[in-house]
Amino acid sequence: MYKRRPLWSSSYSSKTKISITWSLKSDAYAIKFMDTNNWNLMQTLMSYMKQQSYGEYLYDAENKIWYLIEKHINGFLALCDTLKEYFEVDFTKKQEQSNFNQVTTIPIQVWQEKYKKLTNLDTLDKKSYLRWMMKNHPDVGGDSSIVSQVNECWNEMNKKEIIYDMETV
Repeated sequence: MYKRRPLWSSSYSSKTKISITWSLKSDAYAIKFMDTNNWNLMQTLMSYMKQQSYGEYLYDAENKIWYLIEKHINGFLALCDTLKEYFEVDFTKKQEQSNFNQVTTIPIQVWQEKYKKLTNLDTLDKKSYLRWMMKNHPDVGGDSSIVSQVNECWNEMNKKEIIYDMETV
């Protein structure tokens, strides 16, 4: 007679995979348990996260992802390391800040000088800008690279004015 072996026998020794990656969207480490093979020990890791102050961890129930802020990740990894016979951790460290997040602001005077140099106009009003554009537009035979540079200057000058106006309110 055939006897079926139980699924959760003592010989079952699969490790629970844990994926830890930096999430730019939440500005914290995203921790995902790939399976629930070692549920009781997973609860130990989850209770470590729950010990942190509110706002320093978050659980997304829909996607089943824990979020833990950067200052607590070393403690979490140390706890995972003590339980390494039960957990396989795939850890991707946060990348250093690159230049794409750094905003460099160019003073409005630089845009104004460039605009005056390209257009040979002394005034910065909209009426003179539109007249200059009608005369020098590429459809009328003007140089498209100069027109695009003038457009860039005009847009930047107007954008700066809007920001300045909002600060005074």
